[in-house]
Amino acid sequence: PHSAGQARARRAAEPRRAEAHAAYALALAALGRVALAETEARAALALDAGLPRAHRARAEILRRGGDFEGAAGELRVAIGKGPGDVDDRLALVTVLAARGLWDEAERELAGVVLAAPRRAEARFLVAYVALARERLPEAVAAAGEALAFRRRYPEARLVRAEALARQGRLEEARRDLEQFLAEAPPDLSGERARAEAFLRRPASR
Repeated sequence: PHSAGQARARRAAEPRRAEAHAAYALALAALGRVALAETEARAALALDAGLPRAHRARAEILRRGGDFEGAAGELRVAIGKGPGDVDDRLALVTVLAARGLWDEAERELAGVVLAAPRRAEARFLVAYVALARERLPEAVAAAGEALAFRRRYPEARLVRAEALARQGRLEEARRDLEQFLAEAPPDLSGERARAEAFLRRPASR
């Protein structure tokens, strides 16, 4: 009886332990500590194979390693366990776009926008996909909506600048790029270099 009680207590504690491992894995993955994150994610999945947060952590690990197909698979598992966390669905759109699966990304994105119409990240992804598909007025409008929801959003400002530049609206693009450079964090070094190169060009008369 004593051992049976102990076993029941261990089983009751497993969901909490799984959640703790998964939360730690997700935090480590976000910091780029992927080896330790993988260990923690696997520990969580050993306790609860269907735990959404553990699959979310594995998706981030795989994304950082360039395995976008694997990341998409993990996110689909996490989403399939319930109505789907909006962050997971946004992440899925991002990895689909990274794979160039634009039609699939747009289908997923339509549902995200309906579920979270005021999420700046959703509007940014609408702008990003529209830019990739050369729907320039839509990209400008959606990036503007993202910036209306989040004033300091350098990625959205950069997408809008690119769309404006492709439309020949160079002065507007320059203003967005100047603001982008004032806001962009150091880890956007490549994007900063391209913005600076554009601004070094002679302004149109």
